[in-house]
Amino acid sequence: MKQTLSSVVARFKKFAVFLLLIPVFTGVLSFVLAEGNDNSQLNKGVYFADTTISLGQFNDPKLNHPNSVKNLVSSSAFLNEVISENNLDIEAEELQQNMTLENVYDEILIISLTGTDQDIVKKSLQGIVDKFLALSNDRYTEWSKIVNETVQDLQSTKVSQEEEVEQKEFLYDLRQDIYNASEAKVIEPVSLLDENGIGSDNGEDPFKKTVFGVIVGLMLSAFLLLIPEVFRS
Repeated sequence: MKQTLSSVVARFKKFAVFLLLIPVFTGVLSFVLAEGNDNSQLNKGVYFADTTISLGQFNDPKLNHPNSVKNLVSSSAFLNEVISENNLDIEAEELQQNMTLENVYDEILIISLTGTDQDIVKKSLQGIVDKFLALSNDRYTEWSKIVNETVQDLQSTKVSQEEEVEQKEFLYDLRQDIYNASEAKVIEPVSLLDENGIGSDNGEDPFKKTVFGVIVGLMLSAFLLLIPEVFRS
């Protein structure tokens, strides 16, 4: 055993530079291959992105009714604003052609987008969602403020005994509206799949691949270092 260890140490000293270069080489090779694979896949094929949103409920048909929302989100004016605000290299007409809006329930809407550039597809759909949520929730805030101010005004307004019942009923209805109201929100965030159904975030991590390459190189160096002793025994 002692003789074997001495032989291994002596062999390592003799070929130290070569043995240490192997894991460096395999690590660099793994990194280059991982990067090359990412670049070869970039902007190729067809990508599919979708998201699910819940429409707000605050008595605004333009922003609460699915058909109205579909018309709004697919309009050229809306999409041009999305393109401008997000600096997207795409035309509104192309987004209109590649976008699908599906009403699942009265308040649930699925927005899908396809394209050949994964970055543009994902950023475009995210921009559409962000733009709609901003519009809807700004309107919800405005509506809530108006209703709450109306409630406060009614509470501070003195009425005759005959009108008191109507006032209470009106206040009750307004409070119910506030209670039942809700903002638009994302149920399923934007996700991106390629034509094979593989998520865009499931690609190879160059750093992990590099570490794996180094480990393989170290194992190979150890194998080369010890293999003579195996055959000798």
